[in-house]
Amino acid sequence: PMQYLFMGREETASKLHKDPGGLAISIAPLVGEKECVLVHRDDGQQCLYHLAAPLEPEEIDLDAFPLLSQARIYKTIISPGEILLMPQGTYHQCRNVTPCLSYSRFHLDLVNLRAFLSSYFDG
Repeated sequence: PMQYLFMGREETASKLHKDPGGLAISIAPLVGEKECVLVHRDDGQQCLYHLAAPLEPEEIDLDAFPLLSQARIYKTIISPGEILLMPQGTYHQCRNVTPCLSYSRFHLDLVNLRAFLSSYFDG
């Protein structure tokens, strides 16, 4: 399985993205806290036209990004001892709340096997 360690200082962040490959992903902080903003995978199309749109509920400019009003957006903070599991196709962005070392792993199972094979053969 593909496994990664991510280390960064406070406020280190990723942009909104969807991991390729049709695999589910888990994120587990080992040290520090990480804020994760998730967009329901069925609502990803509402974000595709502008991946730079801020997803903080109080910062979303619905005049500039009107389709975001239709997206289901969730925010959580995960700490050591907690694991966030995201189904394949989930758009997400992460930000370190504190200096953070986290472990991520991609998962393949019967639920996402079709998406994985499609990604593998279709590129």
